[in-house]
Order: sequence, then C-alpha cells, then structure tokens
Amino acid sequence: MKKKMFKTGMLGTVIATIVLAVLTIAAVLLIYIIVDSALGHTNLVEADRYDDFGYLDAKYMSDSFASDDDGNKYVFVQTPEQKDGKVYYFIVGLPESVYNSQEIQHKIHETQKEDGDETPLRFKGTLEQTSAELDTAAQESFSQMLDIKKDEAESYLGHACVFYSKADTNLANMDKGMWAALIFLVVAIGLWVAEMVRGISRQIKKNKKIANAKTLYETNSDYQNGVRQAEEPNAQHFKAARVYITRDYVVSYQEGLEVFRIDQIRELYGYDQRRSSALMGFFFGVFASSRMDHYLVALTSDGEVHQFARLGMALKLHNQMVTLLMQKNQEMRLGRMNTPVSEVLQSQPMEKLNLAKVKGFYGSDDIWSGRSLNNFKVE
Repeated sequence: MKKKMFKTGMLGTVIATIVLAVLTIAAVLLIYIIVDSALGHTNLVEADRYDDFGYLDAKYMSDSFASDDDGNKYVFVQTPEQKDGKVYYFIVGLPESVYNSQEIQHKIHETQKEDGDETPLRFKGTLEQTSAELDTAAQESFSQMLDIKKDEAESYLGHACVFYSKADTNLANMDKGMWAALIFLVVAIGLWVAEMVRGISRQIKKNKKIANAKTLYETNSDYQNGVRQAEEPNAQHFKAARVYITRDYVVSYQEGLEVFRIDQIRELYGYDQRRSSALMGFFFGVFASSRMDHYLVALTSDGEVHQFARLGMALKLHNQMVTLLMQKNQEMRLGRMNTPVSEVLQSQPMEKLNLAKVKGFYGSDDIWSGRSLNNFKVE
C-alpha cells in the first residue's frame, strides 16, 4: 500500500523522454541530410539517385564530344582516386559560356599535356539521367578515347550525366514538398523538445511533492492514520481518481501522497483546468490540442487548500465521492456559492446527487474564487 502511494512514475517519464529524444535526434539527422544535400556537400561519386545535387572533382577533363540544341557542351571527366581506391568517369554537361570560360579551357588544355596540372577542379551540379542519343554519342567517343570496345564504355559511364550548376546551393530548386518536410521537422523538433522539458519539469515537481509526503508520513499522525485506514476493508477506493475515502480521511495519491481529515473540510467545490498540448494539436488537429480536467478542491479548517481527484469525465465518480464525504461531514458547504449540505439535500436526494446541479460547483477555471477562508495555502 505505502509503496503504491509513494510511486513517482519516474519510469514512464524516462521512457517518454527517451522516445522523444530519439525522435528529435532522428529528425535533426534527417534535416542535416536534406540541407547538406541542398548545400552541395554530397560527393556525386557517392550519389545513388538522379536529381541529387553535389560536387564533382575533375582531375582530367576532355574536350567536348557532343552538344545539344541549347548549346550545352558535353565532356568526359575523370575523378581523383576515391576512398575505395578507384577512379570514376562521368559525362558532364556544361553551358557554352562555362565551357568557354578560362577555368574550364585551362583544365582541358592541362589534361592534354603529358605533364599537365592534375590539381582537381571542383564544380557543383545535378546528377541527371542521360538520353539514348547522348549515351550513343558518349559511348562511341569514350571507346575511341580509351581504345576499348563500345559496349565496355557503358560500364564506365553508366547512364548518368552531371549537369553543371552556377548556384552554389540547390535551395532554390527544392520543391514545395521538401520545404514542407523541413518545416514539419523543425516544428516537430521544437514541440518534442518542449514536451521533454515539460515532462521533466512535472517529474521534478512530483518528486519534490512525494519527498515532502514521505517526510509528513514519518512525522504527521494524520498521514500515518490515513494510510493505515486505507488498508481497512471498509475504505472506499476510487482507482481512476487514485483516492481512498476512509472512516476519517481523504487519502489522495494521484500526484504524491496527500491526507486530510474529512471532518475538517469547510468547503468543497470543483475546479476545471484546461490543459493544452501543442504537440497533440500539431499531429492530430486542433480538437486534440486541449482537454479539460476536473478536480475536487477541499478547503480545510487549518487554512489549507487540497486539490485532488483529477478526472477527464468528472460527474459520475465525483458524485460518488462527494456523496460519501457528505455522509461523513454535513457541516461543509458545496460549490462556490457556499451552499450548505442541508440545502443541497432539499433539492435532490443524497443517493442521486448530481454536482452539476449544485450552483457554482463546476464551471470555473479559477481555483480561488468563491472561497470564504481569508488565509490559506495550497497543500
């Protein structure tokens, strides 16, 4: 019994935090991959799909072997030795103005020299699929250049062409779907981090409250008697609300152990708290973004305010709990209008108590309004 009442729920918080952390890390990595690709940090030797944007290092560059109707020139490029110890050949498409530039022409001329400059020339572009016409022209020229059979040229070149890009990044060419994905991931990361912080903060508060409850249990006779009475056969257990109503006490263990005497309750009313979750709203829509929790609030004669029995659907279980409390203490007042129990019983029998019909019992999200005690503190 005592072990159950002092449960911190730490395991659930740890699991939730780990799940959110894993999701956050995965989203960050995915954003990194997308942005890194758009910024051209991908070596096109390692590209595995058409439309990938990245860079290519050209150790050697041939003269133009073909051109298209737009005036673009096509050349062969040999890369430096890669990490796997191999060199690779690519067809590269260059706009005519780029092809005629000093930088490109210098590289072509140096390639043609026996002792030419082999310093790689880096440029950026997009990996595109070649047309059948370009494949035919490329394989014929390449086979002559390397003195190999035409069908062998295909194994060197494949069916891909790197088309030169003036832009240093590919951000301008990213489609709406990719931008939407990036925005979604950024928002999701923000919500996941906020949810982690909120969950950890709640857990810290709960741990402090439970630590305080353990101290009270060791030093306060009411706490000891309340827990002892909760083990008696006639104690009523409201599991959904995590509340015991015993002979003399209300014992709540919903958010840390709290015990108070029933005969000390001066006022009892409801408190509605709206809880918002941007995370739920983001993934499941606006109707899932908030929920209403209903509490019972007891003001006791020692000036303390006890908030307990939090429920999403309050009426039935709250009716049952308040009925029991009324049987044990008919001196308390109900609702924010401070209606005496005797007056409530004049309008409805105790066994059919409906708190929604008690004026001012529910409907307020202000925990303090309607109180008559001048001095109090939250328990």
